Amino acid sequence: MSKPFKPGDQVLWWKQEGGQVVPVHSTVLAVTAKRVKIETGEDGENVVRHVTPRSLARRIVPPRAEQSPSRTTDAGSPKGSGQEPAAGRSKRSGQPAVQPGRRQKSREDVAREDRIAMEIVVDAYDRDERVMGWQNYLEEKLEVPFRARCIQEREVSPLAVGDEVEVVGIASERECQAEMFVSIDWGERTLAVPLAQLEVVDASAGTREAVEDWHYWLAIGHEF
Repeated sequence: MSKPFKPGDQVLWWKQEGGQVVPVHSTVLAVTAKRVKIETGEDGENVVRHVTPRSLARRIVPPRAEQSPSRTTDAGSPKGSGQEPAAGRSKRSGQPAVQPGRRQKSREDVAREDRIAMEIVVDAYDRDERVMGWQNYLEEKLEVPFRARCIQEREVSPLAVGDEVEVVGIASERECQAEMFVSIDWGERTLAVPLAQLEVVDASAGTREAVEDWHYWLAIGHEF
C-alpha cells in the first residue's frame, strides 16, 4: 500500500487536457481526507488546485551532484561561471521580481477556492456531479427572495443591463445543465435566467457570498 501524500511532496499531477492526459510537476501544499491541495507550474505560472489523490503520482527527485568549491566574486556567484540569478528574481538584488500583469491572489480568493473545492465540487468526478454540487450549494445558501441587478446581456435572457429583478429560487435541474440558472418574477410568470448575469443588490451575506462564488468559478475558467 502506497504511503499517503504529505505537504512538501514532489508529485506528478495527471491533468486531463483536450482528451489527453498530461503530467504536470507539482508540490503538495495540504492534504484532506478526500482532496490534495497542490501548486503546479502550468503555463509558466504557479497555480493552486485541489485534486483527488488518485490523479497524483510520486515524483522521484534525483539527488544533487556535489560541486567542488569555486572562487566567488563579491556578489556571491562563482567567478567566470556566467550563472544568472534564479528565474523570477532580480539580477541586481536577487529578490523576487514583480511581473507586470500578474495579480497576487487575495486571502478572500484563496478562501473562496478552498470553499469551492472542499464544499461544492468535492468528490465531483464528472459533469453531472459538478452540476449537482453547485445546485445543492446554491439551494442551501441562497435566501430567497432577494433583489438582483443585470450586469450583462445574454441571448437566452430578456434582461438588459441595469434591470432589477427579484430572484425567487434556483431553476430546475433541466435548465442548469450548461450553467446555473435562477428563477425570477417576470410579469405574471416565473422565468429562468443565468445567475452569471446578475449581481446582488439586497440580500444576506451568505446569499451574496454564494453568488460571488459562482461568478468566481466562471471567471477563472471553470465549467461543468
